[in-house]
Amino acid sequence: MKIKTLTYPSVLLLILVNSIPIFGILFLEWNIFSILFLYWLESIVIGFFNILKMYAIEKEKAIPLIILFIIHYGGFNFVHLVFIISFFAPKNIFIGNFILDIGTFFDFIDIIILALIPLFISHGTSLFLNFFKEKEYLKTRLIKQMNM
Repeated sequence: MKIKTLTYPSVLLLILVNSIPIFGILFLEWNIFSILFLYWLESIVIGFFNILKMYAIEKEKAIPLIILFIIHYGGFNFVHLVFIISFFAPKNIFIGNFILDIGTFFDFIDIIILALIPLFISHGTSLFLNFFKEKEYLKTRLIKQMNM
């Protein structure tokens, strides 16, 4: 990576936002589940912005591939979430064997969801500054973007 690249607003914002988990570990008592869950949420954000990119590349022609992407990406992320919860979630968020207490779960992750807002802003900034302003959508093909 070139030094000039490090000064791009989207790169600086990305570095700043990705320091939030360090703050969470040091001052908010985040555990491994907190970090994994936050980055799982970020993958959902990335998928959302990828759908916008796919639409920008081919407009209405992209809709069938967008639907396929949502099914495939959604299924993958659902399985990924099940593994994260099964292996890393604190035991006190379960009512019984593998039955999640939704209220306790949301109490546990409320601050983590707040940390998602800066990640959303960071990826949105990158979308507008890089993909639209720099016209990256003219330089890529739909199938390549779908496979991100």
